[in-house]
Amino acid sequence: EIPVRDLVSWNAMISCLSHAGLHHQALSMQKRMENEGVCVDAYTLVALLSSCAHVSALNMGVMLHNIACDIGCESSLYVSNALIDMYAKCGSLENA
Repeated sequence: EIPVRDLVSWNAMISCLSHAGLHHQALSMQKRMENEGVCVDAYTLVALLSSCAHVSALNMGVMLHNIACDIGCESSLYVSNALIDMYAKCGSLENA
């Protein structure tokens, strides 16, 4: 257990899970973050979108894209690249 669950600790957990190939666990962290009242940022989105791409989680990727638009970071170079990668790997080339 992490005593202080702030955005930085959530991002570290999600990134580590994603890099370890534990993509479903990484994606489940987003809901836990939301339940604890912690909002995602661009770093969170990049890691989550990468996991979506690896497991072809298009619906989750679309939801994350909507969140990126809502918080105004969809134009970030890193987020944009992660979105393109996710859509392409999920077979949604028209959205990429």
